[in-house]
Amino acid sequence: MADTPDLFEDLDLLDPPERFVKMAGEVIDISFIPSELTLKAAKISNMFEKGSMSMDEMFTQMIDVIVTISQGSNPNVTAEWILKNVSVAKITRFLELLVSDMNDSKESAGEPAKN
Repeated sequence: MADTPDLFEDLDLLDPPERFVKMAGEVIDISFIPSELTLKAAKISNMFEKGSMSMDEMFTQMIDVIVTISQGSNPNVTAEWILKNVSVAKITRFLELLVSDMNDSKESAGEPAKN
């Protein structure tokens, strides 16, 4: 422990608890979703809501986000696999989890870390 510097604030305390999703028999670790992917999902969602993207384009791009998230823990999850094995309802629910993660991050951003 002597090698550890004194910390002003340990932001690792903000890490969410482990979370897993099961889709069509495949388990995916969604404990950590990189900010790049969260922001990409938000951008895609905004473009769709503004009408500058069709539903088909939105789902195609969101499936790419899901695949990127999934590949870290489950290489079996590919875009082709999702299209053949996962319902639109399940894809939509996965995306809702992304949005809730984004909203949780916004809410906790203003809170001080608890030591």
